[in-house]
Amino acid sequence: MLSLNKQDFPTLSSLTYTSDDPASYLSYNKVNGNPLPLDSSYGELPGGRDILPSSSTSTSPPNVPIWDLVSSEEGKGMSVRAGIMSHGVPTVGYVCKEVDRPGKLNADLAMPIIRRNFEALKEGGVRDPMKLMEGLKRMGRDEEMTFPDGTVVRGRDVVEEERKGRKVVILGDTNDPSPILPIARKADILIHEATNSYLPPIDSGTTNAEVQRDTAKHGHSTPQMAGEFARVSGAKRLILNHFSPRYKGDEDPGSVRISRRIEKLAMERSGMGNEDVLAAWDFMDVSVPWREEHEGEGTRGQ
Repeated sequence: MLSLNKQDFPTLSSLTYTSDDPASYLSYNKVNGNPLPLDSSYGELPGGRDILPSSSTSTSPPNVPIWDLVSSEEGKGMSVRAGIMSHGVPTVGYVCKEVDRPGKLNADLAMPIIRRNFEALKEGGVRDPMKLMEGLKRMGRDEEMTFPDGTVVRGRDVVEEERKGRKVVILGDTNDPSPILPIARKADILIHEATNSYLPPIDSGTTNAEVQRDTAKHGHSTPQMAGEFARVSGAKRLILNHFSPRYKGDEDPGSVRISRRIEKLAMERSGMGNEDVLAAWDFMDVSVPWREEHEGEGTRGQ
């Protein structure tokens, strides 16, 4: 588990993490307009800007800083947030989330109703009855519109359910991403590192427990650790990456078999199926379907 100590962030060493402390950098962000001092150990150069946390988590774990990097307005329907994770050096993971989109109007149902009431609507003062299509689309699920011939149309009759925005969580190097959990739950795609695996006979002279311990000690994860976070966070699909150089990851049949073994280790811990866990390869394409859809599997290029 990550220890949220001030020394983890040297440039913020005079500040604390809890939002109710006047010395916290959440408060600092609101009242202090001066930039933080440059830190040469992180290669910081003049001309940049401080991106301080804008909020903190209220659920377990509490008081973990959250960065709101891109709003849905700035991102044209896509917001980007960042949360802290555990590694050998300060690091964050990213949560990309689309806004929910209104359901589509079923024109095949709505159009005949408007057409058979067209003249009556004009006589009743509706200058352009076809514009009622837009009004129908904006209706709430339980709102009603009554037409001259007595037809009552409810929003749920002609407008599909809203489409929930997709969510992609991208984690970098980490041996414990649990601090980001409050904003990373229920991802459509979770990208999680899986640096080392215990794969006999490739990994000889060691044990599974030793690989797990040594990997975490160096700030990284195994497939089992990635699978466990996918299970706890409720992710729908898991993409593993950042593999040790000893796993080539090319299209050689032997390399493909190793990738499948790595996927299986994550599957066993996550409870996911064969199509829900992928070991990444260079230039891999994975589609992210809308939440009510199930198509769009990643495929290995030939």
